[in-house]
Amino acid sequence: MKYLSDIYPKGTKAVILARGELGTMAGKTANSLIIQGEIFEPVAVIDETKAGKTTKKFLPKAKRDIPIYKMFTETLRHKPRVLIIGVAPPGGRLPTEWRKDVILAMWNGLDIINGLHTFFNDDEEFVRIAKEKGVTIHDLRRPPKKLRIFDGSIRKIKDKAKIVTLVGTDSSIGKRIATLALAREAQRRGIKAGWVATGQTGLMLGCDSGIAIDHFPADYMAGMLEKAILDAVDKGLELIFVEGQGAICHPAYSGVALALLHGSQPDCLIMCHDPRRKKLAYFDWPIAGLNDEIEVVERLTRSSQAKVVGIATYGGEKKREESVEIVKKLSSLPAADVLLSGGAALLLDAILKYLKKK
Repeated sequence: MKYLSDIYPKGTKAVILARGELGTMAGKTANSLIIQGEIFEPVAVIDETKAGKTTKKFLPKAKRDIPIYKMFTETLRHKPRVLIIGVAPPGGRLPTEWRKDVILAMWNGLDIINGLHTFFNDDEEFVRIAKEKGVTIHDLRRPPKKLRIFDGSIRKIKDKAKIVTLVGTDSSIGKRIATLALAREAQRRGIKAGWVATGQTGLMLGCDSGIAIDHFPADYMAGMLEKAILDAVDKGLELIFVEGQGAICHPAYSGVALALLHGSQPDCLIMCHDPRRKKLAYFDWPIAGLNDEIEVVERLTRSSQAKVVGIATYGGEKKREESVEIVKKLSSLPAADVLLSGGAALLLDAILKYLKKK
């Protein structure tokens, strides 16, 4: 399977479409590309509500500081190569008013990176323009033609690699950010480490392998994740971090979260939690308690006997330290925010200590 990192060289210039959502939960794709992206170099953001400013104002932890514009045509001065859809609205549909941005981008020779549930290659107008202008549309959520079910092959690589799966008490709670931070910390220590993406945003960032798991038929989710992990092992990785999705106790996203646990057969787990969140993101539904979620995921990983060995906290730009302290009162497990100094190191220490004993 070809990944975006196989197609585009590092530093490929990109415009990110984030209309009205930069710095918000719905704009998590745009936020992640600016904070952690490794393939694409964002050179402009489209968000009419924040035009005239730069991204540092809304994402102060990001190393990049990128100008924000109201209109796509203003971004052409930066000579971008691709347009990336940087918003993931509930349901993953393309808002009608955004079509003009996609069309203008293609008319100006830009490829399109689309992570929505709406497949642009099924849109007759988009396909016609792409063909006329010689550009490519990447629908990251479209499953490959050849699918496989879980068959247990992952057990055969347990002597070669250890697997750490990130789980959470909700969606949009920092699982992907923690996954990348832990992989980078392990690499910094000289460990042959990497990460497997399981969502459209992760596939844009520069993963070692991955899938957009939420668009596979249920029978194939675990098997396709198993295959992605085997691909990562074939690259020589010895410590593999698997990006989590949703939450086991989430009434809408639990199916994907369960397939992730079964497909990854983890050696241990890191739980992601926002101690202030009382309701699920985008849903008027109470969030499960931290310890309740831990109990459930550990029961569901009996086949690999995985345990939660640490908690990656999530607290927003101004309340990170405070969130860590709250979580420490809820659990005896090591807790840290990976975006704070030493946070990823503390959690990796807990992982390595557990794996050494296991």
